[in-house]
Amino acid sequence: MLQPDCAPSRRCYLAVAGQWRMSSAGIDQQKLGEMRHAVDVVAKMVGVLQGESAQRYAPENYAPQSRAAQAAADEATALPPEWAAWFQSWTRILSAADHLFALERVLEPEALLTFSPWTVARAILEATEQVSWLLHPAIEERVRTARCLGLLRRDAKAQKRLANALRNEELVGQCDEILGGIRRLAKEFDVAVEEPKGPSTIGASKDYHLLAGGFHQNQGINEALSLKKTTTSGSRNEYQVSLDEGQVRYLLREPLRWFGIASHRHFSYCGFDLAELEAVLVPSTKVLGLPQRFWEQPAAEHEKPKPA
Repeated sequence: MLQPDCAPSRRCYLAVAGQWRMSSAGIDQQKLGEMRHAVDVVAKMVGVLQGESAQRYAPENYAPQSRAAQAAADEATALPPEWAAWFQSWTRILSAADHLFALERVLEPEALLTFSPWTVARAILEATEQVSWLLHPAIEERVRTARCLGLLRRDAKAQKRLANALRNEELVGQCDEILGGIRRLAKEFDVAVEEPKGPSTIGASKDYHLLAGGFHQNQGINEALSLKKTTTSGSRNEYQVSLDEGQVRYLLREPLRWFGIASHRHFSYCGFDLAELEAVLVPSTKVLGLPQRFWEQPAAEHEKPKPA
């Protein structure tokens, strides 16, 4: 039942015998606006930079001496353009940027959502983690080829399961063709297909598992992250939405951290202008409290602060 004494910008619900009363916790709207703007700027600018620097299916747009161009020119590692490391990382970064837009919007002060920000942030970590694993600067190009095929195989298997559930024989056939192509290329390149082994490839495991609990609707995690019991009286329980400034900072900081790492590795791999990208990341790091040049730090050096 909506309570008439609730302010317009606060969401309040009252219930008896198992129902809840909920209201938005106070967050400094100016600080929230600054943090949301930092993420929004980065996502928009990375999209612009990628649009200017690269075009779909166009290896000739890589910098001539970049690793992406060298891989495309080497018969031992040259995958079809849409299967190559550059294209797979590009599509995942676009997905992460799209979710950054969504995260910025679900933290709108006048309609502050409480549960969904955690699940949106988890999607960003998942996409950027795959990019950083695929474009790890220390691996050889043959290993990267094996990882490209691994990501494709995992995705094709998932798509085939969906196609079978939908009884879509045409889509099943397409998935079988992709899987067959992966087997042929693995044999031709003499590589063992390598799939990601879990959400810990770039050091984001702690964050990923925390956010995955909300994504999978773990009641205990949802309550711990999003609700605060304020009073208990007889059969009436009163809860307050507990998304505070510290939690919002965490929700924006950690996705931006891994987004920056993944984008930097992508730009470096393709030979794009790193200075232009870094000029976008630097101001946002100050607002969100990230270390200087965080995108260059080894994953093990990243601290993992818990949300407030």
